[in-house]
Amino acid sequence: MTSFMEQKLDEDCAAIGVRNAAYPVRLRPKLVRLTSGWPMMVLPLPAGLAGRGTRPVILYTPDGPQQRTLSTPIIHKRSPRRAQSFVSVNCGALPVGLIESELFGYERGAFTSAVARRVGHFERAHGGTLFLDEIGDLPVEAQRALLHIIEEDHLTRIGGTASVPMDVRIITATNRDLYKAVRERTFRKDLYHRLKVFPVVLPPLRERREDIPLLAAHFVRQYARKFQRPVLGLSDEVLAYLEGRTWPGNVRELAHWVERMVILCEGTCLERADVLAAEEMELALSSSASAWSVAPKAEDQEEPPPLAEGNDERQRIVEALRRKNWVVSGPRGAARLLGMGHQKLRYRMRKYGIQRPQPS
Repeated sequence: MTSFMEQKLDEDCAAIGVRNAAYPVRLRPKLVRLTSGWPMMVLPLPAGLAGRGTRPVILYTPDGPQQRTLSTPIIHKRSPRRAQSFVSVNCGALPVGLIESELFGYERGAFTSAVARRVGHFERAHGGTLFLDEIGDLPVEAQRALLHIIEEDHLTRIGGTASVPMDVRIITATNRDLYKAVRERTFRKDLYHRLKVFPVVLPPLRERREDIPLLAAHFVRQYARKFQRPVLGLSDEVLAYLEGRTWPGNVRELAHWVERMVILCEGTCLERADVLAAEEMELALSSSASAWSVAPKAEDQEEPPPLAEGNDERQRIVEALRRKNWVVSGPRGAARLLGMGHQKLRYRMRKYGIQRPQPS
């Protein structure tokens, strides 16, 4: 019998670390054993989030995608829709110009290469759950079609005329401030209000350090079994070290650190020597990576242009392009300076009508 905390979830619970944006109440988190082996926090939620499986949910993850990729399948599995499909789509990775056909499908002959009907992600998720990750990157044209599906529960494939009924539970996620995007008119206000029926914030690991001892103990047991190592626990010194790190990679990064220490450990308890060995390996990996890369010049290490007055994204993009002599991609391009992909930058340039000025 393990000391790892187990708890059966009912219809008013979901296995996610949650803070209700409308009612920011902090409750003591617990852990639940999942089939995937990944423990997550469990907090009571208002009835309907997991149990009824119908209300839209927005997950805000300011620290990155790690937690939402673990949390969203659990929301689906704890709902009555668990027997149906769970479809995950990264809106930021969809090819520009093909977003609507990917999401909504198309009929044969809709365009040159449409030699047969294709079912989109919405129809694949019929009866189940559709997870739209990076919803803030969805173009305005696709936002309009998404709003129509949410309101009417029907869609029309590209090139088609028939209305296809849809029964899909939508979960969206973003690390962007959608309210700010609404003010900047890059995100539809009506869609924003339709999606934020239940806004949820997934706090990063550094904001819930009290979970680290339980998580670390779980990972020690998991990897000791996996690699058949005699490790049984962690010393207080190792726990203090783990609790002191910021963990930008959240739970996954913690798991990888514990896995590395379990592999290196020669005894039955993780000690300071195992931490030092894991750190040496991390430094060796960093040195090896830098040896294969070209050292960036000082101009490539400059800070991105600050937000202009009124948070004008267009002006910020123009300033970055000017600094980089209107080079968009590559190591010396404006996309790298702004911290976005070159395809996304080109889309934003088209959206804001930004063109390189002609030489006089």
